[in-house]
Amino acid sequence: MNTKSQAPPGKIVTFYSYKGGTGRTMALANVAWILAYNGKRVLVVDWDVEAPGLHRYFRPFLPDPELSETPGLIDFFVKFWEATRIPPTSQSNPTASERPWYSEYADLLGYVVPLDYEFPNHGALHFVGAGRQGASYGSRVNRFRWDEFYEELGGGIFLEHVKEILKAEYDYILIDSRTGLSDTSGICTVQMPDELVVCFTMNRQSMEGAAATARSADLQKRLADDRPGLKIWPVPMRVELAEKERLQSAQEFAKVYFSQLLWHLPPAERSKYLTEMEVLYFPYYAYEEILATIADPPGQQHSLLGAVERLASRLHGAPITMPKLPAGGRELIMARYGSEAKSQVPSSSKIFVGSVFQFDESSLRAVSQLAEALEQVFGAGHIFWDEKILPGESVLPAIKKAIRSADWVLLVCATADDELFEFSQESDALREARRLKKRIVPVLTESGTIQSLPLPLQKVRSLRVGKGPEGVEKWIDQVRPLLAPDGNNHSSRTTIPVDPDDPNNGQFGESSRANGRILSATVLPDTDGWFSIDLMVTGTSPSPLLEGYVEFHLHPTFRARIKTVKAVNGVASLRLSAWGAFTVGAVTDDGATRLELDLASLSDAPTEFTSR
Repeated sequence: MNTKSQAPPGKIVTFYSYKGGTGRTMALANVAWILAYNGKRVLVVDWDVEAPGLHRYFRPFLPDPELSETPGLIDFFVKFWEATRIPPTSQSNPTASERPWYSEYADLLGYVVPLDYEFPNHGALHFVGAGRQGASYGSRVNRFRWDEFYEELGGGIFLEHVKEILKAEYDYILIDSRTGLSDTSGICTVQMPDELVVCFTMNRQSMEGAAATARSADLQKRLADDRPGLKIWPVPMRVELAEKERLQSAQEFAKVYFSQLLWHLPPAERSKYLTEMEVLYFPYYAYEEILATIADPPGQQHSLLGAVERLASRLHGAPITMPKLPAGGRELIMARYGSEAKSQVPSSSKIFVGSVFQFDESSLRAVSQLAEALEQVFGAGHIFWDEKILPGESVLPAIKKAIRSADWVLLVCATADDELFEFSQESDALREARRLKKRIVPVLTESGTIQSLPLPLQKVRSLRVGKGPEGVEKWIDQVRPLLAPDGNNHSSRTTIPVDPDDPNNGQFGESSRANGRILSATVLPDTDGWFSIDLMVTGTSPSPLLEGYVEFHLHPTFRARIKTVKAVNGVASLRLSAWGAFTVGAVTDDGATRLELDLASLSDAPTEFTSR
């Protein structure tokens, strides 16, 4: 490449959020498109290796949309890690060249994928994904030790070399960072960026966490004379205008948390900056990854496109907008997105959405909200609920007809235990679904509990929908596999066949980490050749705290194959005695989180245990 070798070095900008669901990735993707459309060479890097998603915004323009064959960031770091294991005698002599031995491994350009789109004025938008997606991806991510990378392998010096190469090639390098507090988010917020975009929603938890991270980055990037060295751009996201008084209160809190970080703006501008930079919540973008630079017409200040244009202008240092596309250009690109969306949903798959209990008004309200959200994603004709019954049509026959043709029946429960007596009558939908032996998926809202469900449904895996647009969006992602090409094939409930010798293997997600939870184990010798096992489920960060109960699924040789443990102070632990290794499954967060750990894979367990 080297097309930018004579130009000033580029700028690295990290997009960070303390909590997920802020719209951080969406903002980055749109800013990147605007900069590229204005003739800039732009690289976007998905550094959220635990939950990659940046590629979804660029799917129509990627040669490998699912990244099933495309190596990325984690593969880049693993290759460097492997190179450090080569004995020094076989490495090139560092005195024989001015370049350090690791220079050839610091070139991330070999992992770059250009987008299949011709930008005007020699602009370019290139992409580096989180890594090759596949069965081994989670293992590569979980086994890479970032602390070892920094403390033992000289990772800090290595990353400086990476930065130098990228800044010589691109005008802008935009990094999508991991949320929360982690090794990778620390790299992205402190070492890598010249500027830091901090995205947050207008609630106290999101603001406090984001501000604390930003202040920490600011302190660590101070210059020798203690002057600030990092430009920080706080950006309020998903702002709702409906609650005026609450919004005004939140705006005042935001000023308290973030105004001191705006040292690079004139004092008169700091007080109005946060209000001007607010990104409003637009439901259209909550259910599908599509660029506002394509979907929104230009020139509208109070649109998502207008908001990301203002952010792009701040990073660019001058006003910058998304020009009007050539005649027919917008329609052509929208068609590419449309064909992508349609290809993910087979026309034969149908979902019925109803309520568990007959007179549960709160559940019926949730039914309408969730069904409408599903219909926006999957299209009319795939989703049926009571509001689809035509005027003058008999209700019960219409429900029976819809359930008869449905591949899946989603039944919502929004009752708490102490309200159960009010809604004890099962709904017509539940009775009919049972009669027809349909696949029923209970859906629990924030107040719904497994104990609220009828006893047969308590034994069925449920889905939980969180509060607000972010909760609905995450719930949509959970429902999406039901409409996959083989989603209505009831004979193939799992993608991995059951191993009769180790029946939990592959049945609980194949990862010991999910949704901010981790399943771990310690194995020590006991008596007479047996071993003591301490199982533990806890959170991977201080928030959200693990609460409620955890189900530990054990080998069938245990008298009680499922043991339920209550979390205390954010930890659920269980002590066992076993002869040899087996796979443990754990289910928590009312079924929303499933964890899996093969005890034979534990590197610090006795060999006699792991080999049995």
